[in-house]
Amino acid sequence: MATYTLEVASINARPVTTKFGARTAFDLIAKDGTKYKFKFTNPATMGIGEGSIITATGAVGDYGIELDPKSATLRPPGTAMETPAGGSGPAAATPARTYTTKPFPLPKDHGDTAIIRQNALTNAVATVADFIATQPTEKWPTIEEWQELVITTAYKYAEFSSGQREVRVAKARLGDGMTAEEMRKTLDAHLGEEAA
Repeated sequence: MATYTLEVASINARPVTTKFGARTAFDLIAKDGTKYKFKFTNPATMGIGEGSIITATGAVGDYGIELDPKSATLRPPGTAMETPAGGSGPAAATPARTYTTKPFPLPKDHGDTAIIRQNALTNAVATVADFIATQPTEKWPTIEEWQELVITTAYKYAEFSSGQREVRVAKARLGDGMTAEEMRKTLDAHLGEEAA
């Protein structure tokens, strides 16, 4: 876990549904725009509000920096932000990976690939089962054929959802040695063709 010091610009409360029922989750937005998850602890109960400077431990999770509310300490009003050694500005927090910073197309080694594959498999099972149900009983596939249909469909869904289909098309058009700018132009052109 790392230690973060931030000046709070705003506090967001949002309803979430957990396995324990409906709850309210809180996010702290720092002056630099970085979003910090504060779990289910209302910062106001700790005296934290807009303009507060706090220090807390946290870790980068799937949706940004998740602070531990129990470790949060409120600094007295008027306390200056720490400056890095030899620096002149506030200490910079580790950039968070948030909803808006997720890449597309998704790299094959990205952590969300497993989620995309699980969703693709679930949807493939539903698609193939619905299709098979419309066929006469004598045309139903064997279990091995059914499994192959599901897996083939799941791979297609996952490739589409992760953006790897577009990467494959771009590489086929320009080769593997393309620059990032060439990749972006090719993807934009390809997506434009599909929309037309």
